[in-house]
Order: sequence, then C-alpha cells, then structure tokens
Amino acid sequence: MGKVFSTLGSGEEGARRGGFSKLPQKEGVGARWCPEEAAGPVSLLLFSWVTGLLRVGHRQTLEAGDLWDVHSQDRAAKVAAILDRQWAAQRRKPRPSLLRALLRSFGVRFGLAGLLKLVHDLLQFASPVLLRHLIQYLKDPQQPLSTGLALAGALLLSNILQSLCIQTYFQLVMRSGLHIRTSLISLLYTKALRMSTAAKQDTSVGEIVNLQSNDAQKLSDSCTYLHIIWSGPLQIFGALGLLFAVLGVFPALAGLGVMLLLLPFNLVMVRYLTAIRKRLIGWTDRRVQLVTEVIHGIKAIKLYAWEAPFLDRIQALRANETAQVRTSVYFGTFNDFFYALNPTLVSVASFYALTLMGVQLDATIAFPALALFNILRFPLTMIPRQINQFIQAGVAIGRVQDFLLVSETTPVATAPQAPPGSIWLRGASFSWAPPDAGDAAPTLADVSLTVRPGSLVMVVGEVGSGKSSLLAALLGESRRTAGDLAVNGRIAYTAQDPWIQNATVRDNIIVSQPWDATRYQQTIAACALAADLRTLPGGDQAEIGEKGINLSGGQKHRVALARAVYAGADIFLLDDPLSAVDTHVGRHLFDACICGHLGGKTRVLVTHQLQFVPAADVIVVLKGGRIAEYGTYDELRAKGVDFAQFEEQQEDKEKGETAEGAADERPRTSGADGGSLLMEASSPTGVSRPTVSFAEAVGGGDVVVDMEADLGQSSRQGAWSMQDGDARAGEDLGREGRGGHAAFSGGGVDVDGVATLKEAGASVRQQAQEVELMQRSAAAAAEGHGSAHEEEGDQEGTPLLQAQQPSTSDEPTKGAKAGATDAGTGKVGGESALVAVEKRAVGRVKRSVYRQYVAAWGPGYWVPALVLGVFTIAQTVKLLTNAWLAVWTEGIRNGRGSSQFYLSVYTGMSLLTALLVWARGIALASGCVAAGRTLHARLLERVLRLPMAFFDATPTGRLMNRFTRDTEQVDLQLPDTFGSYLTCAFQVVFELVIILYVTPLFVLPLVPLLAVYARIQDFYIASSRELKRLDSVARSPIFAHFGESIQGLATLRAFRLQTAFTAENEARVDASTRAYYATLVTNRWLGLRLEMLGALVVFATALFAVWAHHPDAGFAGLALTSALSITGYMNWMVRMQATIETDMNSVERVLEYTQLQPEAPAVLPDSRPPPAWPTHGAIQAEGLVVRYRPDLDPVLKGLSFSLRGGEKVGICGRTGCGKTTLMMALYRIMELAGGRLLIDGLDVATIGLADLRSRLALVPQDPVVFSGSIRSNLDPFAEAASDADLWAALRQAGMAATVGALPGQLDADVAEGGANLSTGQRQLLCMARALLRNAKILVLDEATSNVDSGTDGVVQDTIRRAFHDCTVLTIAHRLHTIIDSDRVMLLEAGTVAELDTPAVLLADDRSLFTGFVNQTLPKQAAALRRAASSRSLLAAAKLDLRGGINGSAK
Repeated sequence: MGKVFSTLGSGEEGARRGGFSKLPQKEGVGARWCPEEAAGPVSLLLFSWVTGLLRVGHRQTLEAGDLWDVHSQDRAAKVAAILDRQWAAQRRKPRPSLLRALLRSFGVRFGLAGLLKLVHDLLQFASPVLLRHLIQYLKDPQQPLSTGLALAGALLLSNILQSLCIQTYFQLVMRSGLHIRTSLISLLYTKALRMSTAAKQDTSVGEIVNLQSNDAQKLSDSCTYLHIIWSGPLQIFGALGLLFAVLGVFPALAGLGVMLLLLPFNLVMVRYLTAIRKRLIGWTDRRVQLVTEVIHGIKAIKLYAWEAPFLDRIQALRANETAQVRTSVYFGTFNDFFYALNPTLVSVASFYALTLMGVQLDATIAFPALALFNILRFPLTMIPRQINQFIQAGVAIGRVQDFLLVSETTPVATAPQAPPGSIWLRGASFSWAPPDAGDAAPTLADVSLTVRPGSLVMVVGEVGSGKSSLLAALLGESRRTAGDLAVNGRIAYTAQDPWIQNATVRDNIIVSQPWDATRYQQTIAACALAADLRTLPGGDQAEIGEKGINLSGGQKHRVALARAVYAGADIFLLDDPLSAVDTHVGRHLFDACICGHLGGKTRVLVTHQLQFVPAADVIVVLKGGRIAEYGTYDELRAKGVDFAQFEEQQEDKEKGETAEGAADERPRTSGADGGSLLMEASSPTGVSRPTVSFAEAVGGGDVVVDMEADLGQSSRQGAWSMQDGDARAGEDLGREGRGGHAAFSGGGVDVDGVATLKEAGASVRQQAQEVELMQRSAAAAAEGHGSAHEEEGDQEGTPLLQAQQPSTSDEPTKGAKAGATDAGTGKVGGESALVAVEKRAVGRVKRSVYRQYVAAWGPGYWVPALVLGVFTIAQTVKLLTNAWLAVWTEGIRNGRGSSQFYLSVYTGMSLLTALLVWARGIALASGCVAAGRTLHARLLERVLRLPMAFFDATPTGRLMNRFTRDTEQVDLQLPDTFGSYLTCAFQVVFELVIILYVTPLFVLPLVPLLAVYARIQDFYIASSRELKRLDSVARSPIFAHFGESIQGLATLRAFRLQTAFTAENEARVDASTRAYYATLVTNRWLGLRLEMLGALVVFATALFAVWAHHPDAGFAGLALTSALSITGYMNWMVRMQATIETDMNSVERVLEYTQLQPEAPAVLPDSRPPPAWPTHGAIQAEGLVVRYRPDLDPVLKGLSFSLRGGEKVGICGRTGCGKTTLMMALYRIMELAGGRLLIDGLDVATIGLADLRSRLALVPQDPVVFSGSIRSNLDPFAEAASDADLWAALRQAGMAATVGALPGQLDADVAEGGANLSTGQRQLLCMARALLRNAKILVLDEATSNVDSGTDGVVQDTIRRAFHDCTVLTIAHRLHTIIDSDRVMLLEAGTVAELDTPAVLLADDRSLFTGFVNQTLPKQAAALRRAASSRSLLAAAKLDLRGGINGSAK
C-alpha cells in the first residue's frame, strides 16, 4: 500500500502516541507537521501518506492532536486572501458576481480536475468494448488462450487507470470545495465585522450562521459532481456512439428518442425540487432564528414559565419545515423511480427496435449493450440531480452574495492637523435607518460639539434622549446624514450592555494587547477588581461564562472598563459604566480611574450619576436627539440650570407616564413611513435655554447602594463615612478636577454652592490611600503572598494574578465559579472550567443509538421490516431481470421461444423493478422523516427543560449546532445514506451470487479478496468515524466565536480588533479543516483501494471464464457484466457504511442532550396549587441552604425570614451576599439543598415549576425581549383580554407615549434581541409585561438600573399604586428605590443580617444599612432619612393591618 508516512503531531504528542515513521519536519517548538507536503509522487498518487493516520486510528481512538497540521495551501488566511482580492475586484464593477470571483480564485485546479475526468470517461468506454471481444472469444472455441488472457489483462489495466484518474479527480475537486468553504466562512465573518448596524438589524445571527454552516457547505459539496454538466453529455453521446456499433443505427436512435422525450420531464422535476428547497430554507431560517432567540433568552423564559408556549411556537415552525422535508424526500424518491425508469425505457426501446428489425439478440449484443446502458445510468441519474444541486448552489450563492453586498460602516474621518484625542462635530445629523430608507427622521439632529484633548465630557439626558446614539455616532456605528464629524486618535469604548467573552478575566481585559504586568496591575486597581479576583478560584485566570453569565452587572461593567483602561487609547467613550455599581465603587471608578488613571485622556462619559457633573470640563444635555444644553458646570449654572434640584423627583410630570426623549440610545429599524423607531415629532431647539432646570432635562440624581467590592473595613465601624460632607472645592479644585488630574469625590454641592477645600482634599487623600492599598494588594497577590487587603473574617484569599504572562493555551481556562453572581460568598471548592470541552463519543456508534433511531421510524418496528422486505423483493426482481437477458440470448441461440415473448417478459420485469425502487424509497423516506421529526421534538422538549446550570456551561454555538447542522443531517442526509447503503449491499450480494453461479472457481480468490476487503473496511471505518466526530466538534467553536463577535460588534470595531478576531476565526477554521480534510483524503485512500479490489474481481472473473472457456456465452457475459458493476457498488457500500456511522454521529449528538437530567416537572398533577394561589403573597423561609454544586460550600447558609402578604421589601447587600441566589431559589432556578420556602403556607418544592413560576411576576436586571412586535413581547400568547389592558400596562410603565409614536404602535417591529430599543426601554417593556401578569408577588431585580432617576421615580410610584396589595421584593442599587419599603432585608454572607423598617435601621448608627446610607452625599443621606421617617408611621400601620390577616412578622 505504499510507504507509510507516520509522524503523529508536532513534537512530543506524535512521539508519545507513536505509530508513524518519522517524517522530515521543521525543528523547534510548534513546528508544523503535514506528511502530504513531503510525500513523493507515488505516495501522492496512491494516497499512501494517509495510511499512517489510519493505522493509528485503527489501534487507538483518534484525538485532535493526532491530526496533521493544515497544508500550507489550505490555510484559511491564504485561501481567504485569494477570494477576498477577487471579490474586492468584483465589488468595483456595476454588477458584482460572487460566482465569477469563485471561478477566478479556484478555477485553475477545478479545470485541471476536468481534464482527468475527461481521461476517465474515455477509459470507461474500453470496458464494454473489451467485454464484447471477450464474449466473442468465448463463443469461438478456436481462439487461442493468449488472446483471452490479453483481453482479461487489458480489462484489468483499464480499470486500474480509471481508478487512478477518478480518485485524483475527486481529490482535486474536493480540495477546491474545501477552499470554497474555507474562504466563504472567512469572507462572511469579515463582512459581518464590517456590516452596518442597519444591516445587522435586518439580518439575524441565525441567518448568518446558516450561511456559514449550510450554504457554504452546499457550495463546497456542489464541486464534487459539477463537471457532470459537460461530462454527462459526453458519456451519453459516447455510449450512444458505441450502441450504434453494437445495436445498429435504428435501435440506438430509438433509445436516444426516449431520452429526448423524457428530458422536459426531468427539467420540470428539477424546477419543482428547487421551489421546494427554497420553501424549506425559508422555514429552516425561521425555526433557527426563533431557537436562537429562545436559547439566548432561556433564563427569562424559565422565569416567566414560557417553555410550553415557546415550544408550541417552535414546533409549529418545525411542522411546516418537516412538511417541506417530507415533500422534498418523497419527490426525491419519485425522482429515483424516474431515474431508474430512464435506462430501463431506453434499453426496452432499443431491444424492441432491434426485434422489429428481425435481428436476433445474442450475448455479443445484449451484454455489451447492458454495460453501455449501465454507463448511461450514471449521467442520466446525475445530470438532473446536479442541475438541481447547481440550482441550489445558485440559490446559496445568491443568499451569500446578498449578504456580502449589505451596507457597511463608514470609517470616521480624521482631521490631519488636529492633535490626538480631539473630537469635532459641526451640524451633524445621524440615523440608524439604512440609506434606502428615504426621508427617515434622524436619531441625532444638528449636533455641534468640540472636544479638546484631555477633557472630560459628560453626556446626560432622559431615557431615549440619544446618549448612546451620540457615542455610536462617534464610533461610526450610525449613518451620518448631514454635517461633519472628525475623531482623532485611538478609541476605547465600554458599551451600556458590556460585551464579555467566554474567556478568562485576564483575556477579557488584555484582549489582543501586548502583556504589560505593571499596566495590568494598575488597571486592576483603578477598576476596583482586586477584591473580585480574590473571590474567584484561579484569580484572573478564572473563566467567564458566555455573555458574562457568572458575573454580576457591576462586575461586567468593571471588566469592560478595565479592557478600555488597559488599551491605553487617546479617547475613551464610556456608556454609563457607573450604573450597575454601588456608591463606594462608583466613586472609586470616577476618582481613581476616570479622573485619576485616565487623567489627561479625552473622556466622553454617558451617565445618570449627576453627583459627578461638577468635575466635568463640558456637560452635554441631550433631549429629543438634540443638544438642549452645552457648556461647563459654571456656564450651565449661569444659564439658570438648577443643580440643587438634581435629587428631586419630577413632580411636574404626568403621573404614571414618563416623558421620554425622542431619540433612542440603541439602534432602531425604520418604520413603514421611513421614520426612525422611537422618534417623536417634536424636539427642543437651541442650545441655550436658561429656563430649563437640570432636573427637567436629565431626570434627577441617583442614590445607589450594593457594595460591589470590599470596603476595607466593616460598615458598622463607619468606614468611608461621609457625614461630614464632601463639597465642591471651589474654583481651584474645580479647575483641577475638570482637567482630569485630581480626583473629585462625590461632587456634592450645598445650597449656596460653597465648599470647603479641606473637606474635598481629605476625600481625595482617602481615595488615594485606597488606590495605593489595592495596588499593594494586587502586587502581593501576583507574587503569591495572598491578599494584603482582606475583609475581616475572610479566609485566605485567592491570588489575584495566577501568572505574569497571559494565557496562550487554546484550552478553556479552569477555575471559574459555576453559578450566578453570588458565588463569591462561600468558599469555592475545586478549580473546574465553567465551560467544559465539548464531549464526543468514541468507538463504534452504540447499538442503542441505532435502536433508538430506527424505533423513531414508527411504532412496533414495522417500518424497518417493510423497508427490508421491499428492498429484498426489488433486488431479487432486478437480478432476475438481468438473468432474463442470459436466458433470452441462450433461448434464441437454442431455438427456444420467440423474441417477442422474451422482450415482453423483460419489459414487465424492468417496469416492476422501477416501481419497487419507488416503493422502497417511499418506505425508507417515511421512516427517516418520522425519525427526524421525533428526534427534533425530543431534543427541543428536553433542552427547554434542562436546568440553567446547563446553559451557563454550554456555549450557544455548541447547542445551536444540534439544531442546525445535526438536524439537517438527520432530515436530509440520513435517508439518502441509508438508501444508498441498502441498495449497494443488496446489489453486491446478488452480483456475487451471479458470478459464483456462472464461474464456481471464483470462490478461490473470493475468500482472500473478501478478507482483504473486510480488513480495509475495518481499517478505514474506525478512523473515519472518529474524524467525523472531531469535525463535528471542531465546527461548534467557529459558530460560537461568530455569535460572540456579532454581539460585541461595536466594541470590536471601536478597539480596532477586526484583524485579531479575523485571525482567531481563521485559526478556528483551520482547526476544523484538519479534521474535515482528513475525512476527505481517507475517503480517497479507501476509494482507490476498493476500486483496485474491484478491478481484481473483474480480472478474476474474466480469467476463470477464459481459462474454462465457458461454453455458455450468455451467462458468461452476465457474470462479466456483474463483475464490472460490482466495483462501484463495493466502493460505495463501504463509503456508505462509514457515512452511516458518521451521520449517525448527528443522531448520537442529538440523543446526548435528550438523555441529560431535566429540572423538576413543570406540573405535578397530584400536587397542584389552588387556582387562586397565592392569595396573600406571604413568604416564609426556613433555614434555606443553597449550593451551586454539591461539592461547593453553601451560598445561602440557613437563611430564614418571614414576609407578610402585601409587604414591600427592599433587598440589599454587597456582591456575593446571596441576593440573586435568593431570587433564583424563590423561582427554583436553583433547588434547595436544605430548608423550606413557603408561599402562603405552601411549600414551593411540592408543586410543579410551571405552577410556581407562572404565579410570580418578575422584572429582571437583564431585560429580555424577542423579535416580533411590541404586542408579542407584552403578551406573547394572547392572554390579555383586550388591547386596552396592553395600553394600560404601557401607560403605567411609562412607555405609552413612546409606543404610541411608533409606526404600527402595538404591532411595531422589534428587532432580534430588542436591538432597536434602548436598555432602559427594554426594562420598561419588561415592567409592562410584569404589570400584565397581575401576580401577587413581584420581584424586581435591578429593574430600573438603566433608566434615569426621574423615570425610576415614576416607575416606583406605579409599582406602589399598581401592586399596592402585592408582595414586592426589590433588589436595587438606588437607595431611594427601597427607602420607602415597608422593610429592608440586608443580606450578609448568605444570611439575613438585618430585617426591619428603614427608620428603625437608620436609628441604629451601627447598622449595616446606616453605613450604606452614609456612603451617599450629605444632602442625599438627609433626604433618605427624611423619607424613611415620613414612611415609618404609615409602614407600621400597614404592618399591623397585615398582621391581622397573615400573622405576625419575625
């Protein structure tokens, strides 16, 4: 089999696993290793260089490390660059063509393959010619033996040359297909990084993933037989020419006439199949898009108990998709029937014409003609199929080309003379609408702004006023429709929804920047991450889950801020990074990071934290998409902007309705009228309005709480107490602070605007001491000496920095906490990766997988039995049909019967064979379609019922691979694969029976031939199976990385990371290519060897017929014809057997998830709560214990409390105290490890999850909306009585005016993930959703963290009115959100530290809650105390009233 080239990997891995002889390779660490590059011509021709890999795969399970490196000519970077150049050239033409670009990129190799195909096609005509001479030789006993031996030898040589040509041809075309696949995936990725925000809204992530996974693969697959378009007609006309010689002109023309008559019918079928395929793709795209959204929003779906309704929606789409699959497969079986009928009708027409001419059929005519008809069978079958595939490829090219032509972002201009860090806008207007949207109203209008290098600009405004849109405009994310814009210098950006990668903390911070330990430690200290890293096992090497699933909102913001700080840019665009952090951390971030570490840099800060505005060089007030006010703090005060009112509520606003700005903070799609979504008609004019108060323009100040990091000492000791007051430090400090070089602590302003320099200076020194302490802590931890700054009572801290060099490993970093945001409380045991490496089965596919798949065909296994029965009957009839030709020729030669009789029987048997082919196809297709439908339903049902821990640890791309690629394999590939395998298996068995019957001596070589055949098959299948599995596993990271990149598109572009992330994409494509290309070349290795065996079978059959000089020429011709056809069937049978194993890997992967342990039942029929439960909403916790994993310490440690029905309870505490865990336990997202949780006296563990979750209402911190309409997001399953209820909920949530201004109003479009709504608007929409549920218990988890305080106040007032008789649990940073609660629950280390009224807690100077209030500004603290005092009497009366109904409080 040729020399074995056998090195196993680069360096030690190959030596360790062994099995290959050494190959010359580069020296040194990371040296490349690809045996094909060093293989000689003979090894390349015989594919002997592949044998080493197969040998290892036969001896042990193949792993990724056993695979060769990618050949230099196959590397994604090189291949993608070729197509990219050609596509760039096409883009410059009036009518660009992706097809022309592909042909010019990869057409040379493809054309060379065509020359080999030409040689092969010409050689295959030698077999019928030699067969005719052999039969003539057998009919003449006087012919010498040497003539027969020469003919047999010529037959052998012809088949060997055919094999060498066709396998080399397949190698070339499949490599071309590989290059097309690789280059298209890369081209689609780079295009996605450049597409405009408007184009992104019009194209879902699922659709683009489909382009990568399905369309690119289809274009790759179409290369395999594309040459049939010209080689098919060549084979047809060549066969007809030989038929002229064998049968005569008239019979051959009769056969040609039949083919011409059937051609229009072929074209009709192709056109119909194309239409079916288009409909199928449409339904598949819709299903995949919805499944993608469901997986992204699975936590919200579980919390809302929406699994069953969403399951029904997806199943409805799947039913339509399955109907198209069934139509496609059934029509395909009719195609198979028709294609089987084609050569049958041709042969019948030719033989009938021959009979009419009075020519007697003999063996020298019948079997060469039969061999020629078999040659005709392939092009007649493949041409219509390839035309269909060509049309499908055209559809795929069109879809890909349409995406490649969508609009792209335009780079922001620079001013050559301006210094780095400067920003300049003059009369600029921006829109999210695409260029063809017509006269769409701009998102930002007439914006003029100049930002000098090193200045601090604060952008403030109400929800939807255009703050985030302004940053997007500076980034070039929105389209400039008027005016001028110039930005000079490198940009760093933090998004309002922070983009977090599924990587380590360190990798998220440094991204692709060079490693600098000092800069990194300074960044950690400036961003207050030191304490957080101490809670993570592995420190900064702890893995962050997908979308930052295991970080709190504040932690995600600080990691994103650290990324920006580490980048060391000239301009920092910061979109509300202070919204999700508490007062202490927010002040630290502002002083130590924004004004300290970034001092001297240009900073544009979007914020609702108005206490910091005096430190700004420039304040920009946005309203309605325009600049309402602009200037320094002093200038705005001089204009009459009243900063003293910043903490007051907007009492002049209409109750229950928030006055929202015209422009939005997020991308929007155009409505029907071409206007921008969420745009109002009116907007302020001018930039100088002395009568506008700052409170009216912005919406009030924020009072926040929730200790995001260690305070350094107990709050009970009055740490960081601000009771003495921080004040504005006069003109000198103001200039210094606004210059960004001195920390500004708090920004408190008294009524007279007078401040003491002494107080402000003390605050600055205190902040500086904390920064120094955190820096020492980071340095000590980096050196392995533990924490220098630990909370009292903490155990030994985890080192912050695990290594001084960034991780270069491709494997996921181990050591992330495996739960939600509160995991840092308890001691984390073990260091296991949050996202595990994708598992794959090894060895043969288990029989249980086959059994489950076949069982899914239908009940009682009757469908498989029917399929086998019909296949047996069909093959028997086909064998008898061919044998009848031998009987016919021998009968005519011996004078038995008439030609009409033999022809009639032959015609009937041929037609019956075609009908049985159709019947077996229908039976098989029915079973396979049913199996696809059943397996998808089981997968979907189980995935929706899996616990949240599964989704936290499973990348979306990995999960989506089951619903896209694997589902398509089950739907469309397996029916063809099973059908081909059964056809080949039956054909081989029956052909061998004929050969043995005619030449019994053939049994002598048959035994060793079968032994070699079995050895090759076993040798190949073991490796092929594992290669397919490795390929499946290697595809998931491509799609996961793509989805992650799309989510952080604005951040990627802001940091100019396109090149680095493109390189990462290419690396992942190369990793997939290693397994995929190995699969291709092992198929070539197999094909060549099996065809050689087939050639030996033909040679042996001819040899024994010649040696015995078989007297019965008819049956000898039948045996030789069977031997000629058996070669292809044997080859294809092994290929199909291996393909079944590899395709069954998709079934295996689907079944893998169906066997995972689901969460508790949705409904327990024997334990359902009363219909009106809960009636009061009383909640009682008894010794709650919650663990994230059984091997970890508890996060909630015996937590107990009792809440009366209707109480309003504020929940606070620092990160890791258990707030979110308590909410998860209430909803049973996390099951209790101990204790009980009762609602109105009913243990929630005794009822089903749907019964529990559907009776609770929630507004989550991360608002989740789905593509569709406002209506479908408010009431997705039409449960509201009327539209009036929807409008009432919107009005109470403060969204009615915004929705009323939209085109379509309730039916206005919502983009995927709510991309055309701001984060604040999505939160308000979720609030309206909760109002509609009308539950007795409402949970607010940071529900208004992304709205201004004015809107927050209105929403809180709505909650007090709409949920006056409901129990409300509020987790919030803003103290004014919970200060008027009936009681405040303060959690500490997984226990209830304090639970009482705000007034009682504030009366105790040593209470933790008092310490939190003391962290606010003096004026805010005083206002909070007044609010608590004024509510105390009313709260007490309410508690006494409820006590008479629900019992006493603990």
